[in-house]
Amino acid sequence: MEKHTLNWNELYEIRSHAPQALYIFTYILLNVPNRIFYKGAMMILSRKSNFICCIFSLFLLLTACNNGTTEKNYPGIDESEYDAKTRTLKDLRDNQVYKTTTIGTQIWMAQNLNFNTADGFCYYETPENCKIYGSLYIWSAAMDSAGVFSNNSKKCGYGKLCSAKEPIRGICPKGWHLPSKAEFNILIEATGGDNVAGKVLKSSTGWESGNGTDDFGFSAQASGERYYKGDFSNLGKCSSLWSTTEENDTFVYDMYLSYDYDSAILTSLSKYSAQSIRCIKD
Repeated sequence: MEKHTLNWNELYEIRSHAPQALYIFTYILLNVPNRIFYKGAMMILSRKSNFICCIFSLFLLLTACNNGTTEKNYPGIDESEYDAKTRTLKDLRDNQVYKTTTIGTQIWMAQNLNFNTADGFCYYETPENCKIYGSLYIWSAAMDSAGVFSNNSKKCGYGKLCSAKEPIRGICPKGWHLPSKAEFNILIEATGGDNVAGKVLKSSTGWESGNGTDDFGFSAQASGERYYKGDFSNLGKCSSLWSTTEENDTFVYDMYLSYDYDSAILTSLSKYSAQSIRCIKD
């Protein structure tokens, strides 16, 4: 059986249904055999003790959920430094430095985000791949549904439309934000339109075949993706970059580039899949 780790959105779902959860915990513990196994030892508890245990366990659960959404999980400070001369962005949360590029009226990161957070993954769970390709994030993590950096996209996740007000920072460095579908359309038009944008945005190396020309310094990497069940696929073959724009409560638009054609297309993917992030300057 595949192990499932609760994501930010699911933690909020648990907290939002606290009264129901309390009732269910209480009912189960008062109506099942009064036996609790802990580290191989069996303890027989009275129903009264079970009830107390239930309340205490639920308290710990809700406390853990609350701590998980507010605790600082990065070593530095929540600031960033952009240098237009060197075309670099320094994320002071973890001191990582990213290349940037100006395309038309937009300033983009020219590397995939690699900020360490919950529900961010290295391809094949190999840290070296994160250094090369950046992290792959499920959409709720990309949107910062925990509200660690802003409240604009708080509780955005799977199974609900969030309709957050643009621009949405998500987990991008301060002063930068996740691109919307409209901003991706502007990028595609500025680089020649749907039919050629993929070729000129793709990096000149790293693609299985059909490397790009990287005419605009965007250097899109063939970073692959992670499916919702946890399988990794398409390293060297595709790049999927999250947008903030929802198609419905389970799918979100992304900009998709592939090794076998020159176009850049806006597709939609499950919010539970994990894709790359390119941030755009505010």
